[in-house]
Amino acid sequence: MKQTKTALSLLLVLVLLLGVLSAGSVCFAAARGQCGPEMYWILDNDGLLRITGSGRMTDAQTWPDAAAAIKAVQFECVPENIGAGSFESCVNLKSITIPDGVKTIGYEAFYACTALVSVALPDSIESISNKAFSKCSALKSIVIPAKVTSLGVCLFENCSSLESVTLPQGLAEIGFGAFRGCNVLKDVYFGGTRAQWNAVDNMGDNAPLDAATVHCSDDNAIANKPFFSRVVDFIRRAFERLFGWLIRR
Repeated sequence: MKQTKTALSLLLVLVLLLGVLSAGSVCFAAARGQCGPEMYWILDNDGLLRITGSGRMTDAQTWPDAAAAIKAVQFECVPENIGAGSFESCVNLKSITIPDGVKTIGYEAFYACTALVSVALPDSIESISNKAFSKCSALKSIVIPAKVTSLGVCLFENCSSLESVTLPQGLAEIGFGAFRGCNVLKDVYFGGTRAQWNAVDNMGDNAPLDAATVHCSDDNAIANKPFFSRVVDFIRRAFERLFGWLIRR
């Protein structure tokens, strides 16, 4: 009888343990769905969005009710694109790394991701659509990959913390209002020469870009300094040469 009670007690404990584990597994998957013909997503309770599958992402957000809960994104596959509006208003997403192999970023893909500080774009990116990073008010810097030849309309509009941007040598066009509202933009690092930069077609309404310091590949560091600094440098170098000549004498 005593052994029977012990066995029943152990069985009850086992049942309760299985129940807890089962509840935990259900709790882990806070939400899930499909984000392309052959692509899927799952969001856990810690805010990690995992994306799996293959092919193209849907050009529409497939997790609208869970957008605010997304804190990080983990690509377990290489999609062909980042769909239009995919991460719109993911207001708690702080950083994202797009996997190498993605070619396009769709319209308003990261629109109003107000906590987004860091974006890592792979060399495979060929085009970035209009307003893709508009209203990413925490974004401080970004490097545009070499294959991108055009910046979309209002691409970084109202990125009010954007301080620096690196642009590729092959850039041919900057869309209307691409940098509108980027009022703390200080430095633009352009991969080409000054002549190539002057040939880039700026479509207009980009006052912060016009006011920023543009650094080109053929710039002379001294020539970019203020006149007074250049005079001081000249006097210093002349003095050093004279002092060296006197020592040798």
